[in-house]
Amino acid sequence: MADKPMSVDELKGFLIENGIEFSPYSQEQINETKEKLGGMPKLLEEYYLKIGWFSDISDQGCGCHIDALEDIYIMSAEEIQEDYEAENETNDYLVFGREAVSVDEFAVRTADFSFDDPELYIFGDSTFEEARE
Repeated sequence: MADKPMSVDELKGFLIENGIEFSPYSQEQINETKEKLGGMPKLLEEYYLKIGWFSDISDQGCGCHIDALEDIYIMSAEEIQEDYEAENETNDYLVFGREAVSVDEFAVRTADFSFDDPELYIFGDSTFEEARE
């Protein structure tokens, strides 16, 4: 049986309990980023509003983290085709997180922004190597 996913509020409580400082973004900052990117999943927007950025995990060099709002970006289907030799890719993705040493990045399809729980995709060196084997 799978563990129940942690909500943004539960994660925020965990950070507070463990004395981890975090910096939420304002709705204005999020709206500016959404306009620039063409949107954002509702869950990710909630994360940025309630938690934002905290550096403890990435500073330690272990684990995974969600990027700072100013670092998220759209990876186009053309870039994916070129970088990962994915000839049939037709979707653009919002890249919003990574594992600590940036070998892999986490993304959602821009076409799925309106979904409550969009599917998570992983791009990077480890997945590229696995696909080639």
